[in-house]
Amino acid sequence: MITGQCLCGKISYQITAQPLGAGNCHCGNCRRTSGAAFSSWAYFEKSKFALNGQLTQYKSSDWAERGFCPQCGSQIICYDSRLPDCVAITVGSLDNPNDIVPQIDAWTSSRLNWLHLSRELPDFPEDPPMELIEELIAKSYPE
Repeated sequence: MITGQCLCGKISYQITAQPLGAGNCHCGNCRRTSGAAFSSWAYFEKSKFALNGQLTQYKSSDWAERGFCPQCGSQIICYDSRLPDCVAITVGSLDNPNDIVPQIDAWTSSRLNWLHLSRELPDFPEDPPMELIEELIAKSYPE
């Protein structure tokens, strides 16, 4: 079981499956919603995700709807309409974030000039191709 929560503990969640994939996003929306240089996300099968508490939702793009704790403002999830069976969870909200290792860096065209990460990951100037995301999911969650 994978668990996590917001800063104040009002929102918590449990996941009964391993992640389908994970990555870092350097887009401006992720920076603004996290207040950090980038956000790290892990994707899970939506049916294996259980949320305790009520999130405040915000539609941040044509395809993304983010969920935040209404008490402390912690961002917990993002629903991607292009991946209707998945939920993206902020790695920083996990109780054991070291268990998730990002596989890609997305939106590196927006990466801050002063940010130098020590790991070498596949690098995409904008969204990674959907075929790659589907391939990562298929490898992690075979039918």
